[in-house]
Amino acid sequence: MFEDENEFAPMIPIFALAYEHHPEKEMRPYKKPISKKLRENLIAGAAAAVKTLYERRLRALRARRSDAMIPAIAAPARNTRNAVEQSR
Repeated sequence: MFEDENEFAPMIPIFALAYEHHPEKEMRPYKKPISKKLRENLIAGAAAAVKTLYERRLRALRARRSDAMIPAIAAPARNTRNAVEQSR
């Protein structure tokens, strides 16, 4: 992930927020405190990154395990009331 710029790009807002108050000033992504607007943009970017990274990982798992239970997670929920009644 860290070698490929396209794969790493979603991590940038996450790292920017994580290192914002780093004790070593050289490690901080910005020299001055960030504005409220920039913080909101970074948080939105971090949320989008989490979604993107999750989808990539899920896609990779599905590709490797065609018989995996992962596709069942996305399936619509069954009528649990009928299942309970049938088990009696």
